[in-house]
Amino acid sequence: MSRSHKRNATDRDITWRSPSVKCYACHDSGIVSNGDGILNDYLPDYDTTTNGERHAGIDLAVICHCEAAYPSLNPDGSTARGGFRSGGDPIAVATENGNQAVGISIDKFSAREIHSRRLRRWQEAEIQMNDLRRRAAAGETITAPDYITSVKQQLQGIKNMFELPRTTPSA
Repeated sequence: MSRSHKRNATDRDITWRSPSVKCYACHDSGIVSNGDGILNDYLPDYDTTTNGERHAGIDLAVICHCEAAYPSLNPDGSTARGGFRSGGDPIAVATENGNQAVGISIDKFSAREIHSRRLRRWQEAEIQMNDLRRRAAAGETITAPDYITSVKQQLQGIKNMFELPRTTPSA
């Protein structure tokens, strides 16, 4: 019996794939992220303070137009996912003190454009990462792309912020 569906260990070690999602604007969460700053091309002052500093989380969430943003039901009629869109704008939930805004909407064209731009970036990264991994597997010395180096530096800074000071045991 042929096992053509199995990859060999070498292939697993060198193959890199982009995320498998339907919507790259929100990564199937229903909320458009801004970690890469693309959202600022459509809402320039999004998540920025009055003095212009970026500060994640200070503005309402931007709700996508994809399937993940809408409620979905299980076959038995129960709610599988609540979703964020139910018809109104601003997107709000009912509370005892009235409607509370939880998100805003961008136009469908912008959401699709964000999706397309991120998809292209992931496709480019997949090609680049697979090339780098193949070259490294062949024994070539490679350097990490700038986007990996900068994220590593950012993560090291975060790690340093949360490290506890080392104390020497008292005698």
